[in-house]
Amino acid sequence: MESDEGMKRCPDCGEATALSEFGRNQSLADGRARHCKPRLPGHA
Repeated sequence: MESDEGMKRCPDCGEATALSEFGRNQSLADGRARHCKPRLPGHA
């Protein structure tokens, strides 16, 4: 769910983060991954 234009809320951290912080996932309506990059495995 987008909260502001160019922003999306990560369900893990709960923060509204810039879309550039989300990976691509063309199967989702907004074309971005559900979780922000820092929350993905390997980005600790």
